Amino acid sequence: MVLIRTGNSSRYWKDPEGYLSGPGMAASASYWLAGKGVVAEGADIMVCDVIGAKDPDLEVILPGHLILLARNGIYIVENLKLEVLAAGQHRFSFFCTPLKFVGATGSPVRSLASVSG
Repeated sequence: MVLIRTGNSSRYWKDPEGYLSGPGMAASASYWLAGKGVVAEGADIMVCDVIGAKDPDLEVILPGHLILLARNGIYIVENLKLEVLAAGQHRFSFFCTPLKFVGATGSPVRSLASVSG
């Protein structure tokens, strides 16, 4: 799993408009992650894609979702709080427990990082 900390959650968590208009990844970053064979991508942003930007090659608004999830089966976990891990915890076990919805393509999750001494 690759975790991406932009700092958006710590800056704008209490400012809904600022948080929702946060940064995102270009399609090229999603292709790069897929090429590395990651199982999941997680970030401290509302959407892993650049919000509202239409990809000129794929002609879709959420190219990361298409590239990662639909085409490569790579899970996307959004809205993570990564400040403590970014402060120096580089080795940890990540646990993600989604709700079991039948026929859904997404779910709220409980994400946990277990840091060992």
